[in-house]
Amino acid sequence: MKTKTIPVMLALIAGFITCIVSYLNGLSPRAFVKALCLVVVIFLVIGLVWEIVLERAFPPAEEPEPEELKPEEEDADKVAEEQEPSQEPLEVTEEGEEQE
Repeated sequence: MKTKTIPVMLALIAGFITCIVSYLNGLSPRAFVKALCLVVVIFLVIGLVWEIVLERAFPPAEEPEPEELKPEEEDADKVAEEQEPSQEPLEVTEEGEEQE
């Protein structure tokens, strides 16, 4: 579970809501800045705690190690390599015949 962005997103959303509520209530700029800073710090801490709780409750799943290729897959890879055309440039002689 990707929880790295939870604290930041929670703080930004809380700050946005604080801005809207402060504007609607006509809060003075000094009180607005104090309230905004306090809300952002508090919700950042809440988000960090929430992130830790989620990481412990839902540990990241470990990816299984890739298994070795099965014999059928190895044969198919060899056939595919043999069928690819050569990437070497062709030389043209004076007579217009191509040589490898």
